[in-house]
Amino acid sequence: MHYFFLGAMTTKVVIVDDHEVILSALKEQIESLGDFNVVSTFLEVNSCLGWFETNDADILVLDIYIASNCILNSIPKIRKIRPNLKVILISGHFSDTISKYISSLQIQGIWEKLQNLESFTKLLLEVAKMPENPFDSRLALAILTPREEEICILLAQGHSVKKVAKTLNVSEKTIDAHKSNIMSKIGAKNQNELVKWSLSCGLIIL
Repeated sequence: MHYFFLGAMTTKVVIVDDHEVILSALKEQIESLGDFNVVSTFLEVNSCLGWFETNDADILVLDIYIASNCILNSIPKIRKIRPNLKVILISGHFSDTISKYISSLQIQGIWEKLQNLESFTKLLLEVAKMPENPFDSRLALAILTPREEEICILLAQGHSVKKVAKTLNVSEKTIDAHKSNIMSKIGAKNQNELVKWSLSCGLIIL
């Protein structure tokens, strides 16, 4: 099936997926539409971040797992550069933890790869018609409880687990448990990524 929208402006799309077959199939499907143009594709997210520094697009189609790593924490970074960007997340599966985090990121669409390409096309057309809604990076913090946000700030400021435990008058074991939950929710693998995420959300300012 082909879709054509005479007189409409071209919708620019960027795709990030480390599976070249899927990336190619999505690109071909998108470009079969009358007024959609895939302006760039990437196999990893860092190059995409760099691209958005000097280029723009209307819709980002993003695989949330690149090389088996969750990259949801890259969305606030991209939206900080391009606040009006619409995002469609794609994946083979969406866990409960990931789904809760997604709800805080103002995502316009979600597509599971097990569905057919026709369903992706319908979703893309729906997202393209949505009005622009500038992203508020503070909303990404909704995934954290008030206590987790408090601990995240202290950790991002460079305090050790021992120091945070002493400051909050709780055990180190408690802080370790909170830290583990925080890292899982924001998709951070280490302290540096926790700091970067906190900066991108405006949780801390250097």
